[in-house]
Amino acid sequence: IKLWKKDDQTEYVRARRDKTSYRARELEAAAQALMKMNVENPVELEMLGISFVDKLDIEEFFVMGHSFGGATAISLAARKPDLFKYCVAHDPALDWMPDDVRRALLSNERFEGSDVPYHGGTGGYVEASDDTNHDDDHDSSSIHDLDLFFLYSHQWVKLKWGGPQFVQDLFKRAQFGRPGGPSNYGVVDKAQHSEFSDSCMKTPLWLARATGFTGPRNPIETAEEIAHRTLKFIEEARRSRKPTF
Repeated sequence: IKLWKKDDQTEYVRARRDKTSYRARELEAAAQALMKMNVENPVELEMLGISFVDKLDIEEFFVMGHSFGGATAISLAARKPDLFKYCVAHDPALDWMPDDVRRALLSNERFEGSDVPYHGGTGGYVEASDDTNHDDDHDSSSIHDLDLFFLYSHQWVKLKWGGPQFVQDLFKRAQFGRPGGPSNYGVVDKAQHSEFSDSCMKTPLWLARATGFTGPRNPIETAEEIAHRTLKFIEEARRSRKPTF
């Protein structure tokens, strides 16, 4: 907050990137713990007579997030792509992703010949020797080996927040996600960023619209569209990986 008040946007964004890196490590620990529950029952659950051993489908692991959470989900998927097969991000704050993650998702190679070049976002990239985010272990596979679905609000596309123009460009040139897979990019028309959360459905409509919290559409209708399009991708992605005989 102090950095934002000082109007030092570069330092503010870099601080956010550090937080995203930390959150990605937290999310990884949670994912690993969940996967472990499929093979070994925690004492706490054992005492309650509950077990998830051999009941979890860890072969089809999705990671998903919205806004800051979208940046976190993408960061973990980029750093540990072998953990997941799918990544879904709603209005992801791409500029808040650490240097290594932005390089992985928005690499120079993928923008060769593009009319929408990417140069690292706010403040560009920090030199590797000064970048504390480069000490993470990385898998040899890429985030673009996963099936990806990035869904943006009309508000963020109009304002170019969250880097939708770069994702759209990658998608149009078949540089987004697993080759031949169902990876997709989409926009929810006349929707605000906040409509990806349930807070819009809890706020009186007259107040939400007066403050710009909700767009001209019914927030319940918007939520239903977001859910439908996300579930449709999940179904298509799972179906695309099933072996055919």
